[in-house]
Amino acid sequence: MEEVIQVLSKFYKRIVRISQVTDIVLLTRGKINRTYKIEGVTDDFPIIFRKYNSAKTVSDIEFEHRIMHYLQESDSFKYSGSVIPTDDGMTFVTEKAKDAIHGFYAVFEYLPGDDRYTLTENNLTLIECQSFATVFTQLHVVLSLFPDAFVLRKPRVNDQIPMMIDKLSIPHQAFSLLAIGPEAPKHNSFRDIWLSNETIFAEEFGFVAQASERQKGIPEMLIWKDGHGGNVKWAPTQETVQHVFDFDWSTKDSRLFDLAFTLSALSSILEKNSKCGSFDFQKFKTVLEFYLSGLKDNKTSRISFLTDAELDSLEIEIRKINLYLLDWVHTDYFQKCKSDLNFDPTYHVEYLDHVCKSVLWIQDTTNQSILNDVIHEV
Repeated sequence: MEEVIQVLSKFYKRIVRISQVTDIVLLTRGKINRTYKIEGVTDDFPIIFRKYNSAKTVSDIEFEHRIMHYLQESDSFKYSGSVIPTDDGMTFVTEKAKDAIHGFYAVFEYLPGDDRYTLTENNLTLIECQSFATVFTQLHVVLSLFPDAFVLRKPRVNDQIPMMIDKLSIPHQAFSLLAIGPEAPKHNSFRDIWLSNETIFAEEFGFVAQASERQKGIPEMLIWKDGHGGNVKWAPTQETVQHVFDFDWSTKDSRLFDLAFTLSALSSILEKNSKCGSFDFQKFKTVLEFYLSGLKDNKTSRISFLTDAELDSLEIEIRKINLYLLDWVHTDYFQKCKSDLNFDPTYHVEYLDHVCKSVLWIQDTTNQSILNDVIHEV
């Protein structure tokens, strides 16, 4: 908490008087950055304070804030929050210690509304799925008009697949290090899930890599890349989206990847007591129908209706999502093991289990057939 107070008192004196702060609460929902809700006695509160993950760069943060400003200025999208500038007009703070960057910090407008879901706790109602899909479509329409010259270029997911495959050997090496020392027992669950499924992971990566090489004619645009029920605020007592947030993964990539991410996030079911996961086809169909309906009704977008190539590739893209998330969870897990001796792996164990079961589910040919039937029915 002292770090929060120091940054606020040094760089945000215009909006924050420390004497007016009544509470600082660490929000545990976000798993990448450290985020705090700051309460106070004036109308300037509450506000959100973020310390960025150490892997973030200046370019990453500038780009995220550029997107937020762009959305704020849009006449056709009213769901985004704003960055609160520092006393000297910057959108974030770069703290240095001994001539090296110590951390990045930013303050954001607090977005009112309910926090109802996470990426794994995603039991949205059908009406909530409709609202999410409608707002998601509007977001795509607006992002499709984002000036290409200002897009931060990051590696496309297809280009990352060979690197993800190379990284599959990392857990084996790391487990041998975690197997010694007093902290070893708490890592057993993650290790056991990984080792019992690593052959399946290798097979799935190989299949998806070959299928991705054959993909042609998939449109690209600036995408959200993190569209799930935990990255929106819900209107109290209603089943409608009130705000969207978290654009720090945004990049230019396949529009289909972004759609597949959201379809998977809203439709995959966490099955804690079964061998493989399951899929809510009614939610999947609802989200896809409302997304496509929104594209038909919009006349200003640069993005077209889903092409035949996209429809034919949607199953592969959903399988790609599983592997993208698998790569994230084991990479983040071992980074946190190295940097935090008190790291609690509970969330990562649950998440790895969920992704493993999703991989097993979609490898079933019956499930593949049903999924493709639903896609082409819509």
